[in-house]
Amino acid sequence: MPLFLRLFVCLMLLGSPFRLAFAEVLPPIDIIDNHFITSISKQASYYYDEDKSLSPEQAHALLLGGQFTQQESSSMQFGYKSGTYWVAFAVDYQRADPSKLFLEIRYPPLDHIDVSIYQKGNNIANLKGGDRLPYSSREFKTRFHLFPIEFQVPDNYTILIRINTESSYSIPLRLSSDSGYINTQNIDQAALGIFYGICFGLFCYNLFLYMAVRERIYLIYIGYVLAHASFNASLDGLLYQFWPEAVVWESRAVYITAWSTGFFLLLFTRQFLQLKESMPIANKISLLVQYIFLAGVIAFNFIPIAIAARINPPMVMVGVVIMFVFTVMRYFQGYKPAGYFIIGMGSFLIGAASVATGSLNVFSQYDLSPILLKCGAAMEMFCFSIGLGHRINTLKSQQAVAQHEAELAKAESLARKRYAQEMEHVNQQLEIAMQARSDFLANMSHEIRTPMNGVLGMLELVGDTKLTKEQANYINVASRSGTTLLALINDILDLSKIEAGKLELEKIDFNLQQVITDLRNLFNVQLDDKNLSFDYEYQEGLAPWVKGDRTRVWQILTNLIGNAIKFTNKGGLTVKIYSDKERYCISVTDTGVGIPEEAQAKIFESFTQADSSTTRKFGGTGLGLTISKRLANLMGGDIEVASTPGVGTTFTVILSLEKGIKPESKQTITDEGIVLESCYGLNVLLAEDNIVNQQVANGIFKKLGVNVDIVSDGVEAITKCDEKAYDLIFMDIQMPNLDGYGATDQIKSTNNKNSGTPIIAMTANAMQGDKEKCLAAGMDDYLTKPIQKERLRNMLLKWKKMKIAV
Repeated sequence: MPLFLRLFVCLMLLGSPFRLAFAEVLPPIDIIDNHFITSISKQASYYYDEDKSLSPEQAHALLLGGQFTQQESSSMQFGYKSGTYWVAFAVDYQRADPSKLFLEIRYPPLDHIDVSIYQKGNNIANLKGGDRLPYSSREFKTRFHLFPIEFQVPDNYTILIRINTESSYSIPLRLSSDSGYINTQNIDQAALGIFYGICFGLFCYNLFLYMAVRERIYLIYIGYVLAHASFNASLDGLLYQFWPEAVVWESRAVYITAWSTGFFLLLFTRQFLQLKESMPIANKISLLVQYIFLAGVIAFNFIPIAIAARINPPMVMVGVVIMFVFTVMRYFQGYKPAGYFIIGMGSFLIGAASVATGSLNVFSQYDLSPILLKCGAAMEMFCFSIGLGHRINTLKSQQAVAQHEAELAKAESLARKRYAQEMEHVNQQLEIAMQARSDFLANMSHEIRTPMNGVLGMLELVGDTKLTKEQANYINVASRSGTTLLALINDILDLSKIEAGKLELEKIDFNLQQVITDLRNLFNVQLDDKNLSFDYEYQEGLAPWVKGDRTRVWQILTNLIGNAIKFTNKGGLTVKIYSDKERYCISVTDTGVGIPEEAQAKIFESFTQADSSTTRKFGGTGLGLTISKRLANLMGGDIEVASTPGVGTTFTVILSLEKGIKPESKQTITDEGIVLESCYGLNVLLAEDNIVNQQVANGIFKKLGVNVDIVSDGVEAITKCDEKAYDLIFMDIQMPNLDGYGATDQIKSTNNKNSGTPIIAMTANAMQGDKEKCLAAGMDDYLTKPIQKERLRNMLLKWKKMKIAV
């Protein structure tokens, strides 16, 4: 203490006349009757001792010297300070009989309280209190600090109070008689009973619900209620009686329970608002704050109380405000149960704000803070409980909807499964039907081609004999009719392959210009019969060699040119080849009957022609254009038509053909090519079970100068191969005893005279995959029936040249 202040205090102690004058600085509290209670904050003065050095006598002298400050508000609240506060008030006791009055300081977290009583400047009594005084050592076991003051005779008394605490300096003072104190205690106990009764009721109710539904959120809510009740009990001074000697715990309990409440509030709010699913960022922020509160609960057991006291109010407010903001956001997202949260948390926010601002010396009516806090807490817990019930109902409704949707989904899944099963069954039936159709077509192809081989073969053999002009005409008509029938069979098979997606295209180099020349030669007879012209133009600079499927290009153009000749009676046709960007275009223009515009859209449909009379007048099945268009589509192109009835028609084929390479002076041998070399002297073996086909093949082989041995099944073929070496073996597929596949396998795999001899399949099996099946069985080439002399000669020469080259 400064020296001048010490001298001033001594003068005050020595001068009694001055003492009487300075005693009048405190407005006295008049004590007249025996039934009263009064708040004395406005009648009190205070002095702040920053270095905590004053003794009661020195403080009393400063009081007499007018150094104390008169309290202006009804609540003495100074916030957090490191020094000591001295509070003084005067009592004018006017009753004749002695009595005992009770001084009550209604804020439990005050560490040290010393009360000195002065009469006529003399210290007549000293009392001690505070939460650092063990509960068991207190004269009165009350939740607030209670000091009895005895007044013996009518006189003026000065009460000097020294308060030192690490908590907030909140000093609500009340002086009452014994009867007044009892009355206020009854009111206080009733208010506390209501609050803690609500807490206990909510605890029991939600514990029962948790036991019934086993929802984790109910358990969290129970933890929140217990933490909230513990915090208020610590703030009310009710927890002291449970550990009467643990004075350190008594000082820390209010902060530990406050942060425990914050931890459970955050945990409960996150679960209740479903932040993890609906607001991921808000959930992360809440989770971070939650862990901070949990860390604080642990840390407050060790860190200095002064630090805990200062960080507690702002941190609690931050947690509550964050949750309140997220609750409002969740409500505006359409989550209706959050409305209860807004009401409850808003109420608690008011109470918490009053306590926090009061402890920071912002809110002066701190004596109202505990009441506001309890009202807000009760409203919050009550609203939370209602909101929890609403949430459960909402979740049950959602669960019911989800269950209904799940049942619908299950029913839909079962329906889809049944549909899939039905579709699988239908597909199986369809596959069976398709397989049956394929088998039927294969069998029909084989059965038709077998006699057709005999018919066309015999006609060809007869045509090579000496005939009269009339006989030659008959043979020619019969041969063309057979060829037409064979073309029809081929069209049906091609359409079946295309529809089944089993038609494969080749990619070989061929001369497109030569194809047109060969087609001109092919149709020479028909053109001459009808006296029609045939002109073609090839774009200058356009490469003649292309890469693609020559056979299918030939088939398309054969159909288009054949139709042009069929439907043209005078004039002629023109074929143009040109380039459209990267694609080749081939147009066939005739001067025929033309096609009406309404019929142009359906001419590419299967078994369809421009009108019903066309078939009767010109003949045909209507498959040619259908197959041609689909083949063009498979080759990355299309066929377009432009026609004027009575003027003519133009069909334009657009094909995606790659640029080809002209082969080195080697002649490509194809079914349509012409080879002039001789087959004379070749030795071949023919395995064929049909007598007519044997006769046809034998006749053709003899005309070509080929020596042939004929056997009727695969077993005989194997025997012949053991006896004699051949240049070629022609093998039918469907034969009795042992078919062509089995015979080929045994010939190729056993050590005989023909294990290396080429075997050519000569069969009526002309369906998609038959050629591949033959090659996979070990055969070297494939020739379909009916057998024509030129095609057979080309096959013989092809393998003769290969043998010579080897």
